Amino acid sequence: MCAINGITTKNEALVQRMNEKTRHRGPDGSSIYCDGNMTLGHNRLAIIDTTDASAQPMKSADGRYVVVFNGEIYNFRELREELNGRYPCKTQGDTEVLLASYSIWGETMFSKLRGIFAFALWDIETQELILARDDMGVKPLYYSIENNILAFSSEIPALLEMKQERILDTKSLSFYLSMEYVPSPMTLVEGIQKLPPAHILRFKDGNSRMYSYRDVIPPKRKVSHDEVYAVIDKAVHRQLVSDRPVGAYLSGGFDSSIVVHHMAKYTPHVRTYSVDFEVVEGQHNDSDKFNVDAMLAQKTAQFFNTEHKTFTISLNDVRNNLECAIASANEPIANATAITQYLLSDFVRKDGTVVVLGGDGGDELFGGYTRHKIAMSAYLYQMLPQSIQSMGGAISPRVKKLSTSFGTRLHRTLMVKDEKKIHPFLCTPLHTDVDTTLFFDAQYATVGNNMPHPLDTFMLVDRQTWLPDECFIRSDYASMAHGVELRVPFVDTDVVALSDQISVWKKTLPHEGKRIVRNAYKPYLPPHLYTQPKRGWLSPAAKWFRDPVIHDFAKEVFSSSYYSGLDTVFDWVKVSALLEDHVEKRGYYLYPLWNILVLQVWARRHGIIVK
Repeated sequence: MCAINGITTKNEALVQRMNEKTRHRGPDGSSIYCDGNMTLGHNRLAIIDTTDASAQPMKSADGRYVVVFNGEIYNFRELREELNGRYPCKTQGDTEVLLASYSIWGETMFSKLRGIFAFALWDIETQELILARDDMGVKPLYYSIENNILAFSSEIPALLEMKQERILDTKSLSFYLSMEYVPSPMTLVEGIQKLPPAHILRFKDGNSRMYSYRDVIPPKRKVSHDEVYAVIDKAVHRQLVSDRPVGAYLSGGFDSSIVVHHMAKYTPHVRTYSVDFEVVEGQHNDSDKFNVDAMLAQKTAQFFNTEHKTFTISLNDVRNNLECAIASANEPIANATAITQYLLSDFVRKDGTVVVLGGDGGDELFGGYTRHKIAMSAYLYQMLPQSIQSMGGAISPRVKKLSTSFGTRLHRTLMVKDEKKIHPFLCTPLHTDVDTTLFFDAQYATVGNNMPHPLDTFMLVDRQTWLPDECFIRSDYASMAHGVELRVPFVDTDVVALSDQISVWKKTLPHEGKRIVRNAYKPYLPPHLYTQPKRGWLSPAAKWFRDPVIHDFAKEVFSSSYYSGLDTVFDWVKVSALLEDHVEKRGYYLYPLWNILVLQVWARRHGIIVK
């Protein structure tokens, strides 16, 4: 993994500053390419072919193309064999294979790639810049177009180097406050956009053209347990390619345990890592809630005989790193798990591991979340006679919600906070409900009505929004802050294609999620995994606010004296009152408090203001 930066003009000084901003992503080297109309920058985290031969920016053999690339092409060796005789490969790395693939196959190469990537390719002959992001959006790519010039980077803070005014995008703020993240192509900074997953952007002579290269979703068919196992096995196996030490994040759940099972087949000594938490004084009754995952991970590690380490996150760790961890994010994600991931990645890197595999994406593809089970319950409930639905709705408001129609209404019910929960601490109301409704209307219109089941549509929209723009942005930031490469086998191209062919009935029912995966792996996983309820990877952030030191820091953040750039957005008196109500347990307000804390800290670090 690396950082890529660039601008469609000659400006080495700017790209050098951008490289400095993103050096944490690639501590093993930094270089710049510059000609009259293009400047490209790269910070390298050397994983495959760690020699200088694979340094970037890299020029093609014929001198036509120059590329900067962030990611990994896991099947690069197979592609190099396919290119043999057609392109004179001179390195042992995947960057040259990516460059060669485009030189020979053009855009048809995307159907051949198995990997995660964001890259920029400069065509010297046509003077055209080509940006591309991988199919599932694992690696981020941001860009800005001003005065017929395009600049791009792996992170927003680098792009801020070219902006005299750093203005908060108030429409994107609606999404951030109601969803914890900002979906593509928007960001919280005016004039900066995210390239959506599976998209190409071409820029020439001041004109841009963006389009998707995503394949058509295959039809449903009968898929066996053996086929599920074989496809995931192949995905994990090819993602073990590395010239640096490889480990795995291990939780108490299925997905990371499945990844470790496959790793153990091919790696004699698998390194695994998990976290537990020091408990806030007076909150010991809740310790199991946050530490049970670590205890289960220890049992799973013993089952697979891994070299397992548990990192205990102390209150001092949180106190000492909270502000820096939030401020250094490439964009704000209001999920406290980011702090856990940030601290764990630091521990992993200091332990000597540079590459880790995780279980992200398994729930999204195979129906493992509670929201998927609720959506299936809603589908079955709506099949009942109207009279029975009316009776159920009269008995319980929760049952009544099962009558919510599929599409935007159900998606917003399950994934978006209503604006009435947001307006009380704002100086001026936002159009949160309208903005998010129009956005998801457009998402559902794009997906269309040709899916075999409404839950298929729900899950597809979910994985095109939440997965790349919350989950992967959060994971990328937390890992790359410490120069750790995170790989995610569950969103391998072949695994995604197989998942799309599985009936939703094989994925989730109201009482059971991820059915086909659970059944396929029953002979291979430790029995204790099958006796546990579904849990998210929780961080005790609600408890952290009650720690005296963190409480005092939060009080400082929620004020003009900390940063005044967002004073016209938030009513600090009301926010501070919300904090005290939470600390004194007069209410539970983690969601708004954490959202505002993260945004205020990030905005101060980068000078973001409301205009």
